[in-house]
Amino acid sequence: MKGSARAVPRQGSGVYELARAYELAFSYRNVQQEVDALIDWATACLGHAPWTALELAAGPADHALEMARRSIEVTALDLSSAMCSRASERATEAGVPLRVVEGDMRSFALGRQFEMAVVLIDSTAHLLTLDDFVANLRVTGDHLLTQPVAATKLDFSLVSVA
Repeated sequence: MKGSARAVPRQGSGVYELARAYELAFSYRNVQQEVDALIDWATACLGHAPWTALELAAGPADHALEMARRSIEVTALDLSSAMCSRASERATEAGVPLRVVEGDMRSFALGRQFEMAVVLIDSTAHLLTLDDFVANLRVTGDHLLTQPVAATKLDFSLVSVA
């Protein structure tokens, strides 16, 4: 895709390889409250609480872990191997099942579908071109069930794409 090479940080670059520092930088959030809102919104869209979820650009997987604590079957996808390692480590520490996949949110194949997909904390900012954004929407749509619920957080507002 045109321009997609610039869309996300390369492996081994910057803060994304410093998973614990990243956790600290974003520790101001109330993840439980944010997941409450996501689940309430998904429940309103689906007619029931979601059983499965996909978090894209998950980083250390704060939201995915919170969903897993609530018995939602969650997959966390991130481009950074350091973030994926930290997410797996945290899931083990918390004693919750979490599938962690190293991959690009513009192009991935997980072999299954989900009821809900989320991209949070302005992670769509890594999609620098229209082609990148469209690729993300297409591949995410391919991984959503027939009555999909997808959310992205831009700035501080929740935007639905269902």
